[in-house]
Amino acid sequence: MEGTALAIFVPFSPPGEPWVVRRAHTVVETWPSREEAVMGAFRLASDLCNRMGSDVRIEVQEADGAWRALSPVHPHKSSRSFSKLRYNKHPSGGKKSA
Repeated sequence: MEGTALAIFVPFSPPGEPWVVRRAHTVVETWPSREEAVMGAFRLASDLCNRMGSDVRIEVQEADGAWRALSPVHPHKSSRSFSKLRYNKHPSGGKKSA
């Protein structure tokens, strides 16, 4: 039986400010750039997925305040390489990683 989906958030950060990765209201990581924060969020999601056995969704906030969902990380499918992760807008409003 699968557990409840968990969520990780990467709120927008103004230029020159660090990017944070949050779970609920708790900051769990801080990164110098958006790309690093998104990659860190995927690594954290993979770890949570393996430990909790639940899907983990990642949401990233855009400069206009809108939240965009990235592809969720699923249990036992989270062993992909994050070294070539790309953060591209997807026409459907989600993100696509390569």
